[in-house]
Amino acid sequence: MSESAPSTIAADSVVGIHYTLKNGAGDVIDSSSGDEPLVYLHGHENIVPGLERKLTGRTVGDKLAVVVQPGGSVGDEKVVERADELGIAMVFTGERHFLH
Repeated sequence: MSESAPSTIAADSVVGIHYTLKNGAGDVIDSSSGDEPLVYLHGHENIVPGLERKLTGRTVGDKLAVVVQPGGSVGDEKVVERADELGIAMVFTGERHFLH
């Protein structure tokens, strides 16, 4: 019985990732640790575009640290709109951290 090579992430792949999201100070904002992985369809802008680009070509078991610039993220307009509704001031630091 032969083992198949790990799948490579490409357009139309169903991908599951564990992640830890940190702010510029290194504080954990969100994480999938102890939970199910984030599952998405690759190549269809279902996650932050910069992260999606960095995951393209990766294989099962790969680990990486990615810094993604703010803006152009999925749902940015909705975040700004909701912050306005709640009277929350938003400060963009110029970076987002995704550790995988």
